[in-house]
Amino acid sequence: MLLAREKYEVDKVLEIDDKVKELKKTHERFLELASRSKMRKQLNTIYQL
Repeated sequence: MLLAREKYEVDKVLEIDDKVKELKKTHERFLELASRSKMRKQLNTIYQL
């Protein structure tokens, strides 16, 4: 029982890590798109991680 719970917790941590990485990539894409825009500074402030 304990091993199954530990595996579940590890799987959840890895899942969250993957989501964080995906959000960081999305943030970088938004900044790239906004690089020539006045909104870049605002986006950078909003999405700072």
